[in-house]
Amino acid sequence: MILKNFVFAIVFGGGAVAGCGGTSTGTSSTATAGGITADDFAAQYCALMKPCCDGSKLPSVGCAASIKRILPGSFDGAAGDTCLAALRGAATTAPTFCDRESGLSSHPACSRLSADHGSIPAGGTCTNATSNAQCDVSPEGAVGCIYGSGRSICQVQLLGDVGASPCAYDAGSDGSIPSGASLTGDVLPKAYYCDRSKGLHCNLTTSACVTASPVGGDCQYNDYECAAPGYCDTEAKKCKARVAVGAACKDFRSCAVGARCGAVAGDKADVCVALIENGSACTRNVDCASRACSKSGVCATAFGENGADLFCRP
Repeated sequence: MILKNFVFAIVFGGGAVAGCGGTSTGTSSTATAGGITADDFAAQYCALMKPCCDGSKLPSVGCAASIKRILPGSFDGAAGDTCLAALRGAATTAPTFCDRESGLSSHPACSRLSADHGSIPAGGTCTNATSNAQCDVSPEGAVGCIYGSGRSICQVQLLGDVGASPCAYDAGSDGSIPSGASLTGDVLPKAYYCDRSKGLHCNLTTSACVTASPVGGDCQYNDYECAAPGYCDTEAKKCKARVAVGAACKDFRSCAVGARCGAVAGDKADVCVALIENGSACTRNVDCASRACSKSGVCATAFGENGADLFCRP
């Protein structure tokens, strides 16, 4: 089965918290399902966002109140702890955290902050995979509504280690299980999502979690099958090393981090071109490391233009 898309249950939009799609019924300062309280979650989230606000020259006053207003009324404290852990990891490792990875919708681990649940058991038919609200809880693990071939069911979703079977697909790079997945094949009542944080992926032939292949190893469909920072050449069916700036490339996936694949004036073949850092001239978003070419024609953080004023108050 191949994962076609993710649909997040809580959409905060724009790399920040814009476009909530509704208002909260209010949150208590006490978490309803154990773990962190809504107050502490808001405070810790805002602490992570403060460097982003500082970089946009916006004070982070009012952040906690803004975050609390959009948290679900039945805040799940345990899920909040998991969400913050994923965000801390992204803040440490992702150079574009403020622009693209800081929003709660950027992380599957942050998509289930409500303790509310429905009554449909695992294996039962559900109709809304944009939310897990229809599915009942299970002592075996998280339950989510998953689209499949011809039907959608509530599925127990377990994080898979080496050998775990049957696997449906892969977890996120931080080990979080995707929400609202859509699979091309049939959906099982219970399945594993292989832990990419451990270098694993779901082998779609054997339906078991296996170690990702090294450069030179076999792959079939996507880059998850290859150990980072390699990528899967789907024509050759081999894992290949990403190429450096100046080297010929086939597509955006084949270039090293900090570069893109594109034509250079006078050259017929595409080569890896270094992304432009903030403050330098640009004409297109795709040329910038931040993926944001400002109206004044320089690469800049996209954060300030993507709803940062909702919690970084000018």
